[in-house]
Amino acid sequence: ARPKEELRCLYNTYTWIRKNEIPCDAIDFSSEKFRWCAKSKYYDENKIAFAIDDSPKHAEEYAKHGMKCYVPYKNYNKHLDHSNIYFYRSFYDILKKERE
Repeated sequence: ARPKEELRCLYNTYTWIRKNEIPCDAIDFSSEKFRWCAKSKYYDENKIAFAIDDSPKHAEEYAKHGMKCYVPYKNYNKHLDHSNIYFYRSFYDILKKERE
């Protein structure tokens, strides 16, 4: 839900992805995240492996539509309880889980 019009936000996001060596094919900024995914060619081709989101609202939306979602351990989202929601402390936790 990051505003693409705010350049600092845009650059910080790309920098974080590059710094953490997160492989990706595309990045987009949308306030309706699942809707963007559902309308994408990646969704139609069943190529979205998972979402990463700290927002309880968005994580629950991904999960209820059958998408795996990784959520960082934070006080504001510790109440989340869904079989498609996985908590992580670092990106390496996600990589480990995905390799299982």
